[in-house]
Amino acid sequence: MWYELHPLERILIWNFNIAVRIFLLVASLFFILKVNIYFGIFLLIFTIVNFKRYFKAQKEILHEEGTPEEFLDFKSRKILLKTLNEAEILKTLDVDKIFLNLALKEKYIKNILARAGIESKEFSKLINGYEKEIEGEIKNSFKKILVQNIKSILNKSYLEALNLGMNYIPFGILFIKFLEYDPELVKKIKINLQVDEEILFSAFLIEEFGKKIRVKEKYQITKNIFVKPKKTSFVNRAWTSRPTPLLDSMSEDLTFLASLGKIGYIVGHKNEIELTLAVLEKPQNNNVILLGEVGSGKTTILYHLAWLIKSDKVPKNLFDKRLVLLNLNLLLEKEEEVIARINKIIYEINRAKNIILAMPDDPRTEKIIEHFKDLVISQTPLIVLASPENYKNLSKHPYVVDTFTVVRVGSLSEKETLTLLTFELITWEIKFKIKVTIKALKTAIKLANRFLKPRLLPGSARELMLETINIAKIKNLKIVDENLVAETLSQLINIPVKPPELEETQLLLNLEEIIHQSLIDQQEAVKEVSEALRTYRAGLGKTKGPIGVFLFLGPTGVGKTELAKTIAKIYFNGVMTRLDMGQFQEVNTIDNLIGSESTSGILTESVKRKPYSVLLLDEFEKCHPKIWDIFLAIFDEGKIQDFTGREIDFSNTIIIATSNAFSEIVYQKIRENKTYEEIKSQIKEKLYTIFPPELLNRFDGIIIFKPLSKEDIKSITNLKLKDLKEKINKIGYEIEIKEAAIEKIIEEGYSEVFGARALERTIQERIYDVLSKKILANEFTKGKKIIVDFQNEWKFYQI
Repeated sequence: MWYELHPLERILIWNFNIAVRIFLLVASLFFILKVNIYFGIFLLIFTIVNFKRYFKAQKEILHEEGTPEEFLDFKSRKILLKTLNEAEILKTLDVDKIFLNLALKEKYIKNILARAGIESKEFSKLINGYEKEIEGEIKNSFKKILVQNIKSILNKSYLEALNLGMNYIPFGILFIKFLEYDPELVKKIKINLQVDEEILFSAFLIEEFGKKIRVKEKYQITKNIFVKPKKTSFVNRAWTSRPTPLLDSMSEDLTFLASLGKIGYIVGHKNEIELTLAVLEKPQNNNVILLGEVGSGKTTILYHLAWLIKSDKVPKNLFDKRLVLLNLNLLLEKEEEVIARINKIIYEINRAKNIILAMPDDPRTEKIIEHFKDLVISQTPLIVLASPENYKNLSKHPYVVDTFTVVRVGSLSEKETLTLLTFELITWEIKFKIKVTIKALKTAIKLANRFLKPRLLPGSARELMLETINIAKIKNLKIVDENLVAETLSQLINIPVKPPELEETQLLLNLEEIIHQSLIDQQEAVKEVSEALRTYRAGLGKTKGPIGVFLFLGPTGVGKTELAKTIAKIYFNGVMTRLDMGQFQEVNTIDNLIGSESTSGILTESVKRKPYSVLLLDEFEKCHPKIWDIFLAIFDEGKIQDFTGREIDFSNTIIIATSNAFSEIVYQKIRENKTYEEIKSQIKEKLYTIFPPELLNRFDGIIIFKPLSKEDIKSITNLKLKDLKEKINKIGYEIEIKEAAIEKIIEEGYSEVFGARALERTIQERIYDVLSKKILANEFTKGKKIIVDFQNEWKFYQI
């Protein structure tokens, strides 16, 4: 290996190789001019070809075996040679710093940094801002360690190039791997430049493939205008297949499209592809249902299978197969002819013996799947794409369940999605004539993965990016950045996803005070809920689970439900789902929560539609223990699956469960003058007699609501009457409620058993109802003050 040689040997070999080629070039020109023109031309062609090969990698990754250094292009070899020589001369292991400094002189690398949003000068300052010391033991084995480090970097570069399907190791990949060599340097770049290795990798992809894709796009436009692609012969290599004219007219041959290079590229989904191929090569029951959400990549997997078949990268019994996707719009035209068409298509497929038939993700597939039973019996592979909803209908057919293998298509990782959408970003910029920053793309992926579930990556992120680009075009913006992505998502789902701005920050910092404008006392509960919301919006919330999960305990009418309503009103735009858990005392009521074939789930549907909300579980102790198991998963992971298998996300929900359990003990201990902490400790111990420990341990806070004092009741009454005064003022009247009337409301509206629960009803009956009748009867004159008093009886008059 040339990098193990002495520096002088490396320089001599490098210069000798170049000198030989220059000599051949001069010799060929000499022969052309002075000796033999034909031999000279031959020698010139040989030299040019040799020069061209010299500037490329010595071997191709996808077609030849070799060591990583044999797959380096000329520029990578040159910079690596200089790096090694300088490192050995200086006796330093800082090969990353040397390589990066040399690479920074190249325009190619400057372009990558610029696309990542980094200035070359800032980057240079950063990488030269620290030193490493070589310990004595390392000095003694310097050359060995140096070679090991270079080997490690080259191996990682080789694997990255192989993963991308490239034939050589590009200079950009080598640059990134040298950058990642020192974790401390990566950390510095993240902190100081707000750029990570994923953003740099995307910038490399844009620089490496951008020009090629742009040229290809322009060429394709021209080609589509002037050249119509001819369909190749559908006969297999053994010349045993037969034509399928009707099938061809009602389908798209994906293997043909793959041969044109129009489809086939894929990122991720390795397990799904391997499992699908394993099923397709079986002699029996070789049928697959690719099951996944819209945008999960089912069609992309199908396209890649076509490319694998065309490239002979499949099991031998799948060689020469044609993967054909049915067009249901054409197939289902003229309903009376559909069955005859299907029978004819099955006849053609059985006769051809080289077809793999695919059906799109479409509700109409269920209506025709039974008619393809004969095709399945004949062992012709059938691939059906299906969303969870469509699969629910398909699974009603027994033969589908018996003969099809379900391959679940999962979401791509955020890193895989970034790689995939980086290529699409290049085409978006061409199509929409707008620049999209990599940070915007990465932000879209992160936000989509968090807020747009159950939709999966990459589809959810792609939709968000295209919507953002559309808004940018409407606003005549030239650049799509991460702020615009966050604004777009906030508008789409009504969830705050950007860092809090001044108005929201002030609300969060003063949340307790604002809540207490509508709620009296219960300081601990208000504080815990406020802290959970502040932590969530500061970006320091839990890595999994809802925003917060709280159990409010205490007597009726002390503010448990009122606090939930107040939080929803102040911070969640009034969005709250309230479930009376007393309605779920039987195990069969689980279907009412998560849904079934005959009904949608109250819980899952409400959170799916409005994920940013308050979920109130009233009288939580009354539901069946099996239902607690459902909430155990929600409290812990922040997600569950509905009856179709779709994931429902609760991570943007604050959950409040209430219970009246042991209320009598609370009153008893208060009469005994026990402290709040003593009462709280005793009640928590008794909770284990009702709830399982694993459920109680999932609550972020278990809060005891204190019974309300007479002073609290008076404050609550004044709050309720304040609302009344505001409503009266809006319709042109002024009102004064005398102290005697207030005392009478408290007397009638409060009891130790029901707390303040009856207050609102008392105010409604004693004041609202009477005022409404008198206003409608024109008994009051606008502009005059209405007096409400109680002197042995209720009095309403004006002064």
